[in-house]
Amino acid sequence: MLGRDITAFDHAGAMDVKEVWEDLIHPDDRQKAVDTFLAYVNHPVGMYEQYFRMLHADGHSVWIWSRGRTILDDDGTPTPITVGTHIDITRQKEQEEQLLKSHDEIQAAYDVIAKTGEELRASLDRLTIQEQALRESEEKFRTLFESAADGILILEDGKVLDCNHQAEVLFRLSKNQIIGRSPAELAPPFQPDGVLSHDLCAEKIRTVSAGGPVRFECVHQNSDGREFFAEVTLQQISIQGRAYLQAFIRDISDRKRAEMELIRKNEELATAYEEILSAEAEARESHDQLIRKDLDLQETKSRLDDIIAFLPDATFAINHEGVVIAWNRAMEEMTGVMAEDMVGKGNYEDALPFYNERRPMLIDLALTGDETITERYPYISRKGSFFYSSEIYLPHFYQGRGGYFWFTSCPFFDPDGNITGAIECIRDITDRRRVEEALEKHLVALTRPLDDPALSFDEIFDIREIQKIQDEFAEAAGVASIITHPDGRPITRPSRFTRLCNDIIRKTELGCKNCYRSDAIIGSPHPDGPVVQPCMSGGLWDAGASIVVGNRHIANWLIGQVRNENQSEEAMREYARKIGADEEDIAAAFRDVPSMSYEQFSTIARFLFTLSKKLSESAYQNVQQARFIVDLGQQNKELCETQNRLRESQDFLDSLTRTIPGVVYQFYAQPSGEMGLRYVSTRAEDILGITIDFDTFFDRFTTCVDERDREAFLRSIADAVREEKPWEFEGRFIKPTGEVIWFQGSSIPVREGDFLTFSGIILDITRRKQAEIELLERNREREETFKEAATLSESLREANKKLALLSSITRHDILNRVSVLMGYLDLAADLPAISDELMIYLKKCSSVTSDIARQIEFTRIYQDIGTHDPLWQRLDEMVGNVSIPQDISLVYVPTTVEIYADAMMVKVLENLFENAYRHGGTVTTISISTRKDGDRLVILVEDDGAGIADDEKERIFERGYGKNTGLGLFLAREILAITGISITETGMFGKGARFEIVVPEGRWRV
Repeated sequence: MLGRDITAFDHAGAMDVKEVWEDLIHPDDRQKAVDTFLAYVNHPVGMYEQYFRMLHADGHSVWIWSRGRTILDDDGTPTPITVGTHIDITRQKEQEEQLLKSHDEIQAAYDVIAKTGEELRASLDRLTIQEQALRESEEKFRTLFESAADGILILEDGKVLDCNHQAEVLFRLSKNQIIGRSPAELAPPFQPDGVLSHDLCAEKIRTVSAGGPVRFECVHQNSDGREFFAEVTLQQISIQGRAYLQAFIRDISDRKRAEMELIRKNEELATAYEEILSAEAEARESHDQLIRKDLDLQETKSRLDDIIAFLPDATFAINHEGVVIAWNRAMEEMTGVMAEDMVGKGNYEDALPFYNERRPMLIDLALTGDETITERYPYISRKGSFFYSSEIYLPHFYQGRGGYFWFTSCPFFDPDGNITGAIECIRDITDRRRVEEALEKHLVALTRPLDDPALSFDEIFDIREIQKIQDEFAEAAGVASIITHPDGRPITRPSRFTRLCNDIIRKTELGCKNCYRSDAIIGSPHPDGPVVQPCMSGGLWDAGASIVVGNRHIANWLIGQVRNENQSEEAMREYARKIGADEEDIAAAFRDVPSMSYEQFSTIARFLFTLSKKLSESAYQNVQQARFIVDLGQQNKELCETQNRLRESQDFLDSLTRTIPGVVYQFYAQPSGEMGLRYVSTRAEDILGITIDFDTFFDRFTTCVDERDREAFLRSIADAVREEKPWEFEGRFIKPTGEVIWFQGSSIPVREGDFLTFSGIILDITRRKQAEIELLERNREREETFKEAATLSESLREANKKLALLSSITRHDILNRVSVLMGYLDLAADLPAISDELMIYLKKCSSVTSDIARQIEFTRIYQDIGTHDPLWQRLDEMVGNVSIPQDISLVYVPTTVEIYADAMMVKVLENLFENAYRHGGTVTTISISTRKDGDRLVILVEDDGAGIADDEKERIFERGYGKNTGLGLFLAREILAITGISITETGMFGKGARFEIVVPEGRWRV
């Protein structure tokens, strides 16, 4: 707009306002602009608005319409922040100046015609005819002067010299009563901003006398004392060489009042709407209904959402329509589905991560009570009327390995006791179940008969512990060690195995086979002691002892891989050749085998035998203990499961009630009339200020109920118990601290034998009560506002109709007069003996008159824009109503798109088509297509003609630019702008024109 890059300014400095605004204002306007802005900032009431010039980077001036408003905080106190806009109105100013210039030219023509009349009377025989023509011209201008819609004053020396009929109407004075007065005498003493009307008039007259015309708004007053807003255009004119001031006065009272009233009402509605949004963010589409809800519930819901988000268990919630409203972080981690991809989804979308299909879940049972849902679960535990739980195995979790999950769910209620949604918590118990299954499997194995072939070493012992014992024994004794199955297959990992055995002999097929056979034989049962002998594979010394449970041999414990002086390297080479190993490698490895005396090795073997015997005894004891545990576990299993589920249910209930925005309670009533409390949530201390003691809670609560409501409170409980109906009550409650709050209690009865149980919630509705009072007042104000707005709207429509009619009549009369004037100018041009200079002036008068005719014709076209409400129009029908020449092809794919636009939008397409074949050169094809751009719709109108030059792409939309009237594309943009639609030209010069019509969100549909 000003040809400057904003990044070039230092916005962090103390002088940024002066640098980027004040210094750029035109010197002639700077002081007034700064003073006006500072006056508003010091007293920020309503909206700030003014006009001034700013300096473009290339030195020319740009007219600016500056508007702004100071932001208020929640209490209505002005903040230091003022936000506003600068709009470039240079074009409008130029148009105004052009109109004034046209007026001056007409006035100049008037002077020339008057002078010509005098010359013709002196020099021509047709003096009478020419005088008649001049009189008619003068009469025409007098007619224009008298029939103008605006009041016109001709001023000389600050006094009214002449005025038209409309001025008499505005001021309700005769012409004689107006003439001789100053404009200040036709206004109240003071203007709305406190300025003296006399000073204002004097200032404007000085400004016009020293420079160009000025346009301003002020308040005038008629003879009845009624004040009215007026838009005044003041300019200098010259009549027969004498300077006068001409003032056009337009009554804009209705418009100003409508603007001010609409601004005020819009501000009130915007403030109310913002309050509704902040309090009812979850339901903007029905804010009138949600305002009546408790504002505190919304704030508490936000806190509840935060709490749910950070619960350790995976948790989600749905509303009464089954739409997901909460999906916490633990749920994201469990399912891999993010909250933003789940919240707001319905149609059982929440079941997909768990069941790979859309189906009812436990949460839907809690929400609807549909018992058919129970058929989808192996079992469901139910506590009371609303709390459900079940353990479920999901086979597709953990890459198909499956997982076990504990599901718990219950509904939640609104203050009226209606179910408004449900919540479900899911706990991954896979690890626990795996351990339980492993223990159960272990116990099953241990309880098998001792001679059962399926009973194995690893089912009796913890292999990790045995491995640790084996490693430490081998390290302490300095021998290799391993535990194998009876057939020699390893059970444990090798301990201290030598390279000779582990990396060479056992790496060959025959060597490994021999090792297994040797381990099986050396580890076979020998009740009298260990077996000590050379290995039947490599010949090193080995020893073994068996591990026996009862009479069943279940494992071998082997040690060895040591040598003595009787074992030779040559024997190892021979064995290498036998099993296919490298002789040099095996010889080198043999030399690294530790050496030990037979006596020392035998001692270690005997210790091994003793240790193996102890393991055998331990194994037998494990079996006996397992059988005892199974017997004991069978007796206590159901009790443990019940206790665990009760504990989990209690934990879940406690965690859930801590997040509910009220006091959850349950009390019972016996046939004898005795009542007692079964449960009350910890929120009672926060909301009511009463410590939790089941024995005294009800009495202390009743004591705190305000005396004005206590009798009704007790009566409502008695009625609910007697009639077994839901209990509801609203009243005042006095906390122990003295604070008075409003509470709402509700509960639903369930009969359990002779007992009647009431489960419900107590809510703090203090803010809702206050909001209801404010809402009632606001609704009354809004109703009055809507009535006034409707009346005002009707008045504006009626006024617009009258203005349109007046404009049509005035335009018709002016065009008739213009036609007569053009005829007289043509006759004058045909007169003989007319000088060349006079002919030049007559041609200029004719040209100016033609311009006036075109401008007046433009007002007829422009008048129709926006006179009717916008409507939905099918693009197909608009395209079908536009005709094109037969030698041009139209490419268009039918669509169901509808556009909300002014009724004249079809004129836009007509104009684009006409421009294509009139100015596009060799146009053969015009195509229309649509595409989505985010939430917007883009309509493309393209041709294969000459295209638009880059420097003309924006100028073609200016009024007056073009080869003909220059109004087509200007009107097209004006028609589209009524409903926020934009149009730009984006084609490539030389390859065709391309117009993009962008329809914003909400203004198009399919």
